[in-house]
Amino acid sequence: MSKKLQFSIKEIVSILLLTVIVSLIVFMCVSIAYNYLDSSPEIASALIGAGGNFSGGVLGGIVAYIVAAYQIKNSTKFEDVKLARKISSLLLLIKAELNHNMKLISNCKEDFANRENLELLNTITIDAWLNNADKLGEKVSIELIESLINCTALISTYKSTTDAIEENLSNGVIQKITDNIQKIEIEITNLKG
Repeated sequence: MSKKLQFSIKEIVSILLLTVIVSLIVFMCVSIAYNYLDSSPEIASALIGAGGNFSGGVLGGIVAYIVAAYQIKNSTKFEDVKLARKISSLLLLIKAELNHNMKLISNCKEDFANRENLELLNTITIDAWLNNADKLGEKVSIELIESLINCTALISTYKSTTDAIEENLSNGVIQKITDNIQKIEIEITNLKG
């Protein structure tokens, strides 16, 4: 798989400018050597050698700079993509947990209102959020983080309820979870972009 080198206008202009400067230095060295060739062959040989060494060093430096800049640019881009994938995976885990909680509450809200099957509240979890919240990093918007903190606090409070849970409270929790799932989907889309 071959990759095309992509240079910015600034990089192209820099390369051309340095090439012109090196060419002028080589031309001047050859010109000076030609003038001194008749009078002293040793000086001419020394000047040609010095000019060649200098121009070779400059061209080698230019090539090394271009290769290093390209590698750093690609390495940074690769690390950004890798981090975005990791964060997307963590958000998918949190989304799956929220989906589970939403389905459970939706299916059992009438039971919870009648104080039946309250043991199912123990299957509501916020572990994916608790285990991964600190790993999301600065690529995730602060609005999503705050929203997920509020949502998980609400779920935790809901889960710890021992009395009958009114359906309107269950519906409120379901709506909050649904809103956060949509926010996570938007965030994942933004990370891929």
